[in-house]
Amino acid sequence: MQFFADYEAVVNVEVEHFRGRNARLEDVKLELDVEDGALYLSRATYRDDIGYFDAKGLLRPEGD
Repeated sequence: MQFFADYEAVVNVEVEHFRGRNARLEDVKLELDVEDGALYLSRATYRDDIGYFDAKGLLRPEGD
């Protein structure tokens, strides 16, 4: 977690179509913020053959 303390960033990624060996994803969106030693996942979404994925999260240090 100390790694994030040295950086500040805003990352936004949008991909219309992604094809991997075992995955075909559409409408991929990723929004990340690194601020004050914390990683904020504002949005992570994609659509595939099975359905739709939508998530958000927070990773921050607590205590020492």
